[in-house]
Amino acid sequence: DPIELTWDASSGGYYLVVVNCLEKNPTLIFSDTTRFRPFRSFRSTPAQTNVHQLQWMSFRYVGKHHVILYHLNAEYAALYESYGTNSSNLTTPYSNVSGGLGIFTGVSADTLLVNVTK
Repeated sequence: DPIELTWDASSGGYYLVVVNCLEKNPTLIFSDTTRFRPFRSFRSTPAQTNVHQLQWMSFRYVGKHHVILYHLNAEYAALYESYGTNSSNLTTPYSNVSGGLGIFTGVSADTLLVNVTK
């Protein structure tokens, strides 16, 4: 079953969920037949919502994980959308700084500890 996260989103804004494996030498949940080592963290995209489900297949390692819920301003969400710029798709990233590039914004966060077992 997925882990369902819910929160009060009455103040508006965007929300982002980030999951980080805390283990120093993490053990894979599923055997890895390649030399590729999966990332120790994963994230959602910023959304205006009050619920997010963490699917069990998203977790790659056994052990303790921080689940961090970020409350973001719209400026950060706009920057996240322009993240896909590359050499074949050159676009100016979102900026709210006069005379330069970057954003001035704020975030707040809350953290939950999850222990993943086989």
